[in-house]
Amino acid sequence: MMKITRVDLKLKLNPREQNMYASAFLTIRNPSPIIDLMINNELQWLEVTSEFKGKKTYFTPEEKSVLENHFLKSVKVWSVELPEEMQNLDELLLSVRYSGQIEPDSGSTNYLTAKGVKLGLSAAYYPLINITDKLSFSLILQGPKGWSWIMNSEKLKDCNCEIWVSDEPKNELYLVGNPEDKR
Repeated sequence: MMKITRVDLKLKLNPREQNMYASAFLTIRNPSPIIDLMINNELQWLEVTSEFKGKKTYFTPEEKSVLENHFLKSVKVWSVELPEEMQNLDELLLSVRYSGQIEPDSGSTNYLTAKGVKLGLSAAYYPLINITDKLSFSLILQGPKGWSWIMNSEKLKDCNCEIWVSDEPKNELYLVGNPEDKR
């Protein structure tokens, strides 16, 4: 079964402008000829690529319709079709860049605002294939100065930046941030 097993994510958040920029490397096990990626409605793809046998391939994701009863109400599904030589691989590394705003979910449990940031699975702020996939990950965060951040994993010590790493697969990458005067 096709699934994302690892996400290495670089995230730049601008809560004041309510937008984000991200680049990620997705490790996909048993990729299908057509890969359907879910991402927040308001995020736009800037680049989707993969390198295979020294050749870089650029993809143009095609938007697909989402079922009305889909669990994640704030997502769009985008298809990427692999060329024949990249089909039937055990593992594929897909590089993606995207940016935009985060559409809050209907329960308002996810948001990206000047008052605070709360992002989880239902925000789809990182690409997903299946909501049940467990991912190992790394996250390098660039956020505004004077904010404190927490995540559902270990933060790397001895660095002056926000970096989290988890080799233990997680159901979701949960990130919370607040201006230090609002803690």
